[in-house]
Amino acid sequence: MMTLNFAPLNKKLLVSHITGTQEELDHLQSRLMHLGFIKNEPVLLIQKAPYFGVPLLVEVKGRRIALSFDEAELVIVTEVSL
Repeated sequence: MMTLNFAPLNKKLLVSHITGTQEELDHLQSRLMHLGFIKNEPVLLIQKAPYFGVPLLVEVKGRRIALSFDEAELVIVTEVSL
């Protein structure tokens, strides 16, 4: 398992869970879940910005979403082996 911000590009990933402090969870968990970051949902990390990898471009449920480093750090994913 790894956080989304350190996941490899263009590899199929599955959301394991959302993590963080209670304050982070209160603020960001519902936003991430509304965007489609729910358990066992496939995601694809498409692009990281060249400087410090922020923002990240992620595809989830057929939509492309830009996430900040802090948001992506809360999403725990596993790589799917084919």
